[in-house]
Amino acid sequence: MRDTSDYDSDRERLWKTAVETLTAATRLEHPKYGEIDFADFLADVLRSVAANLGDPHLITAGRPGSWESATLNDLVLGTVGTDPSMIELAAYRTEPVSIPLNVAMLVFIDKDQPDAPLEHDEAVEAAGGDDVLSAKITQKYIDAYRDYAERFTAAVHSEAAEHHIPAGLVTVVTDTHPDAHPGQAIDNPIEGDVDDLVWHLWSTAREAVGLPTVPKGREI
Repeated sequence: MRDTSDYDSDRERLWKTAVETLTAATRLEHPKYGEIDFADFLADVLRSVAANLGDPHLITAGRPGSWESATLNDLVLGTVGTDPSMIELAAYRTEPVSIPLNVAMLVFIDKDQPDAPLEHDEAVEAAGGDDVLSAKITQKYIDAYRDYAERFTAAVHSEAAEHHIPAGLVTVVTDTHPDAHPGQAIDNPIEGDVDDLVWHLWSTAREAVGLPTVPKGREI
């Protein structure tokens, strides 16, 4: 549970920053048209806040029944629409989107799929103690997993571009170690446990590129 004094301190700091920023914005003058359209400025800000949250209703979730929430809700929904999709909001997002990919864990989870390769440790075990062959197998897995990560990353960026998500906002962080091992910092997302946009981009890329292809038998 977060300490109340920490919350109060953060709220006060954010309040001061917001007041300073918004006050400065109201004083901004266009060289040709004069005073800034502050209502439009504030609506744009709230639209991006809603995009970062992924749901405009979350802006007023702290006290949805109040008159303040009702008034603010009218402004927010007037800007983004009453029921914008995650993709529609993503075009106005300012927070970075990080897509994690653990290739070995993906193979482990989907090992029963018809197109799934053997896990690396199983492929090495099948070499029967032949050190030369085991080294070749490991290198093939390293190469295949790196190639897969590159194709997966390209698919993520392609989907992001398709929906006009700002360039440079989306990054893919990968772990291409050939074995799925405990304590890995990067793990694949689970639907419902992550940002909806992260899940959409991850799952779309996963469907597009399938599973890694690792040479086997005489192909090694």
